[in-house]
Amino acid sequence: MGKKGLQSWEDIDKLNSFPKLEEVRLLGIPLLQPYTTEERRKLVIARLPSVSKLNGSVVTDGEREDSERFFIRYYVDVPQEEVPFRYHELITKYGKLEPLAEVDLRPQS
Repeated sequence: MGKKGLQSWEDIDKLNSFPKLEEVRLLGIPLLQPYTTEERRKLVIARLPSVSKLNGSVVTDGEREDSERFFIRYYVDVPQEEVPFRYHELITKYGKLEPLAEVDLRPQS
């Protein structure tokens, strides 16, 4: 597809129309630039359930679950009409998840 072929998250979602697609490399795509490396990987893994290898690294079952749960939390405050279809699939799988609590373990004094 090249760098020009994937300009929106919907374009990445379209990769799901290839159910046998197991390995994907997404490098240097402007759409993904605003995200940290971790966010990028999690959001892509959650959107592509059949992919078992992303950018040369194996996607473990644990990483897939973490990514899918991250995806739900990422979109939890987005207006319903803007959430991707995958969000609804994952809500069916995991239920609605609360945002992760931020815990400060620094000493009080």
